[in-house]
Amino acid sequence: MMSSGCDICHVKEGEVKPVARCTSCHGSLGGLHKSGAHAGTDCTACHSPHAWKVTARETCLTCHNDRKNHYPPAFCGECHKFGKG
Repeated sequence: MMSSGCDICHVKEGEVKPVARCTSCHGSLGGLHKSGAHAGTDCTACHSPHAWKVTARETCLTCHNDRKNHYPPAFCGECHKFGKG
């Protein structure tokens, strides 16, 4: 994403916001992206701008703290697939 240029996400040059909708480029999300509360959650709740890939268990535990002892210390994405399409 970062190699694509700022204008991919930032609508106005030199301004942080407004930001383009993620679905304008990522319309074919599948797996857990479409499941339950994930479907209605803003992308930036899990995906940090400029470091989009979620690789930390702590990101998921922000909402799913009740699962902190569910196969620690594995990253949730190893078993729970978000996937595309």
